[in-house]
Amino acid sequence: MKMYNFSKLIGIIIGLSLIFSCSVTAAVDSGQSSDTDHTPVIITTDLVKNNIQKFSGLQNQVITYTGTKDFPIGKMYEVTTDTGDRYYVNVNTGDIEVAMVHNAIPVSTSMTAKDIESIKESVQKFVEKNYRNFNTKKMVLTDSKIIDHGDAGNEYVFYWNEMSGEVYTLSSVKVSVYPTLNNTVTYVGFDRPLLVNTMPHVSQTDAESIILRTFKMATTATTSSKLVVIPSGDNQKLVWLVDTVEQDKQGFSHGGMARVDAISGEVISLDPFI
Repeated sequence: MKMYNFSKLIGIIIGLSLIFSCSVTAAVDSGQSSDTDHTPVIITTDLVKNNIQKFSGLQNQVITYTGTKDFPIGKMYEVTTDTGDRYYVNVNTGDIEVAMVHNAIPVSTSMTAKDIESIKESVQKFVEKNYRNFNTKKMVLTDSKIIDHGDAGNEYVFYWNEMSGEVYTLSSVKVSVYPTLNNTVTYVGFDRPLLVNTMPHVSQTDAESIILRTFKMATTATTSSKLVVIPSGDNQKLVWLVDTVEQDKQGFSHGGMARVDAISGEVISLDPFI
């Protein structure tokens, strides 16, 4: 299989799954409110409180339930704390699937770009503690990188994904650490059973050819692809995620990203760029 930029891949999976921005300045506003009463209620005892206490390592936080939200990946409780942390909790399992917390992972605000390796062990221990089936699934660290936000400092990003053969499933974890922003940590972790057969009927070559024809690009275009499981209503779908780019004679690039049903060959979506 060809190499693929996994940072793009996981971004798309998370976007399709939750449409959630991991920016520390953004709140979740893309979910649809349910009919549940949204009157804030302080949680005094239950699985959600216990999981949040375990996640944060704090026993004395005031934990407030503010309502439920419906997302493509499922319904979640929205929970906040008096220390400014925010959680989205799976209503069926009690698992924390999205969190924005402060000081969850101890790091130095004076870290330099080369220091990402020094916190990888701490971040993995944090994930192993909070992602329920981390050690029973084939969770692979697929990428770690530093994003420079200028005056806002660096973001240290780590991605894990469950692999089923060469297929990326819906079970994935993304953790970002912001040392200069009150040591904020954002966490997005989905733990889902695999519901589809991971053997494609459409080959990688055929999927890429379909997209080249769709974008009206030559076979000399640079193309990469990866097999990915995505949510599809209450079920899942196996797709080829295809990324292609081509330069014209003037040096301008065109192409885009697309999803091809790995069973039927149907083009599910196109995301062209100019």
